[in-house]
Amino acid sequence: MSELYAQMKSAPVEPDLNALWKTLGVEERASGVAFNDNAPEASIRRAITTLRTDSQDHKPPTTSAGS
Repeated sequence: MSELYAQMKSAPVEPDLNALWKTLGVEERASGVAFNDNAPEASIRRAITTLRTDSQDHKPPTTSAGS
């Protein structure tokens, strides 16, 4: 990440959003937007777009004894 930061810190960057959407599996169709779960980074998109329940939001982290 520090390498990426060094490249982007002092100049505006125009990311290739079309490539990003494709990698995440976000596709535009005549009927609207569709998700492609076979895209390379679909798991990231699912993590961003999946609704979490309150019980998931407030679970304490699990730890193992003696760690």
